[in-house]
Parts: sequence; structure tokens; C-alpha cells
Amino acid sequence: MLANCLTTYRFSLHLLSKHLEGMTDAELRTPIAPGHHCGLWVLGHLVFAANIALMRIGAPHSLPDERKSVFGPGSDAHAPIPAHFTKDALLAELLATPALLEQAFATTRDEALDKPHGLTWLEGTPVKTLRDSIGQLLTYHAGYHIGQLSVYRRATGKPALF
Repeated sequence: MLANCLTTYRFSLHLLSKHLEGMTDAELRTPIAPGHHCGLWVLGHLVFAANIALMRIGAPHSLPDERKSVFGPGSDAHAPIPAHFTKDALLAELLATPALLEQAFATTRDEALDKPHGLTWLEGTPVKTLRDSIGQLLTYHAGYHIGQLSVYRRATGKPALF
């Protein structure tokens, strides 16, 4: 099942790359409406989420404290994104995550993936196991935020992809 999620994730990241073509860091640093996170936050948040998936299965990940405060749940929509987080740097890191996840899944035992996820915000949902929670990060969660970046693309006057 996670192999299918990875295929969907790779396709989603392909579309994300297309959405970001021609968009500048300046455009992505500017929220399209008051109180909203900027597009660069959305991209960084996707990197953060991929690293959460790696961390949850015990694989090497990149989650320094700054990432959580800048891109994690509850981060301030009005806080500026530090200059070293650029579209190109975040996108390169994000595009590397499918291979890292695939390697990690290959060495993670089914028994570990089938344990309860232990996440309070997913209690009472159909997402029950660690496998389920990682699957939703790679599919629904990624798709939701990539949809936000599609709106950013259109808000900057760029044409729809299809």
C-alpha cells in the first residue's frame, strides 16, 4: 500500500514542480490574502511533513528546531520566512524525499507500520496506524497543500496547467 502512496506522492511532486515553474521567491514570499501563509511556507511545510514521515519510521531526517517554528503546525502566518529558505532549495529537498522514503519503507517492518499512530489530532478518524498516517501525509496532505500552490500560481496571473 505504501508503494502506491509513493507513486501518488511522486506524481504530486511532479505537478508541484509544474505549478512552481516561473514563480519567483518574491511571489512565493507574499501571501495572497491577509492572515494566510505565503506560498514559500506551503513548500517548506511539505518538506517538514516529509521529514515527519521519515522521523516517524526511524529514518534519517532533517528537522532542526527552526523548521518546526517556521513551517510546522501552528506556525505564525505573519512571521517572515528566513532568507536561506528559497524555492529552489526547498524544492530540491522535497524532490529528494520519495527516494528517502522508499529506502526507509524497504527496511521498516510491517509490524511497526501497523501499530497505532499515537497522534491525538487523528483520533476518531479512519486513520488508525502509523502506515495510515504516513499514507495520508503523502497523499491527502500533500495534495491539499499542492492545491494551495495552484491557487498561488493563478493569483500571480500565470495560466492554469491544464
